[in-house]
Amino acid sequence: ACGCMIRSREEWEKTAVGTAVKNMPLVQFKKGSGLNKPSWGPVDPKKGPLSGIKVLDLTHIIAGPACSRILAEYGADVLLVRRGAFLSQEQAMLELDGWAGKNSIQLDLNQSEDLSKMKKLIADADIITYSYRNGCFDKFGLSMEEIRKINPNVIYANLNCFSDSEWENRPGWAPLAEDITGLSVRNGSLEDPKNLNGVPLDYIPGFILALGTLLAIKRRLVTGESGEVYTSLTRGAQYLHE
Repeated sequence: ACGCMIRSREEWEKTAVGTAVKNMPLVQFKKGSGLNKPSWGPVDPKKGPLSGIKVLDLTHIIAGPACSRILAEYGADVLLVRRGAFLSQEQAMLELDGWAGKNSIQLDLNQSEDLSKMKKLIADADIITYSYRNGCFDKFGLSMEEIRKINPNVIYANLNCFSDSEWENRPGWAPLAEDITGLSVRNGSLEDPKNLNGVPLDYIPGFILALGTLLAIKRRLVTGESGEVYTSLTRGAQYLHE
């Protein structure tokens, strides 16, 4: 398990990582390698404005699935990739809320056949949503660079704990982000910090990433440019402070 030092907002903003996160835009956009206007076809009004768009959902727990659930509600065809032995893992029941409106497939990337299936799904996707720790899939040959080689036109939407900072590859989840950014102190006190009710620091960053993904879709439709979209749990916490 990962943990953190509980800080006040003032203490957080004085740290190197806190300063970096504070100065970031709420959603960061980076150019991708593709420049090709999509042919998604006419919108099916019965499904919604994102009908015809394929989303490969590489997310878990709550925040990432909240993003892709919004895309599914807007009519996208979302395929959630579940991990091997998924139902035996403790957090599976936390994810029920994020499954709504999605199809799913269970893959074990340690198996060559399943890894081949994953690469085919990547090649066929219009959007990839990703919320595992940065670098988690690199050992399978699925780093951001390798994904771009497989599908240069894909929109890549990434949500992690600490965003593009010196801690970008560290793991973390919503209560930890509340603790380190001072939200728990603000909701209680330094002597008696309290996490927020209803895990808003899962849902709100997930919704922020969904908004960024919609903007990236618009950009692709107008210019043909594929791109990357980034936000984080700690940037979402900073947004709540603001």
